[in-house]
Amino acid sequence: MIWYLKDLSNAKDRKTFRINVEYDHVYKLMWSPDSKAILGFKAMENVIEAYRVEKKDGVFMSYAKSITFQRAHENDDIISLDISCNGKFILSANNKTELILWDVRGNILDRLDTFLMSNYAAKISPCARFIAASGFAPDVKLWEVKFSKGPAGVYEKTIRAFELTGHNTGVWDFAFDHDGSHVATVCKDGSFKLFDIKSEISLVVKLSNDFYSHSQSITFEANLLDVF
Repeated sequence: MIWYLKDLSNAKDRKTFRINVEYDHVYKLMWSPDSKAILGFKAMENVIEAYRVEKKDGVFMSYAKSITFQRAHENDDIISLDISCNGKFILSANNKTELILWDVRGNILDRLDTFLMSNYAAKISPCARFIAASGFAPDVKLWEVKFSKGPAGVYEKTIRAFELTGHNTGVWDFAFDHDGSHVATVCKDGSFKLFDIKSEISLVVKLSNDFYSHSQSITFEANLLDVF
């Protein structure tokens, strides 16, 4: 369901646009960078599917299934789905230790093992340079995604970049800020960290047990840090 944000405050005239998924349901939704397509993970088929949406005068008029990716994660639960800001690649992660990089046509570019024992979160940095993952182990791991120079930008390889360390137990979630220069992490032990990636400085803040018991997600919003 697509919601028009400008109409949310008006319950009587609230507008929506429905996309039907036959014999299945979708989760882990993601807009394409140009806002012309929606990607989602189909629960029963266990595949990524893309839907092209068209609008006229700011109103969505139609949709069509664009592409169904090959089944790659078998029967594992998918915990993350992300697409790079330049539209060159897509990242998916299961609840074990696997990351898969895809091109936008549904071809697998690479498979990575996080060695985290269990993945909790996986994301692409806002600059599309890094991918990162957190999980049962206390470190957040980052890899650099390499493409050839030039307009074609052919995928070359993904290499280990560095790790964000200092937590004592598993990291529930992490978030890049708008330019990818800082990363915030939230941990099982009731603490979160702010990392300055460029200078490799971290700020540790210990939270109360009451806060920890409900906090498993973290995100940057403009200059604000939300933990919930």
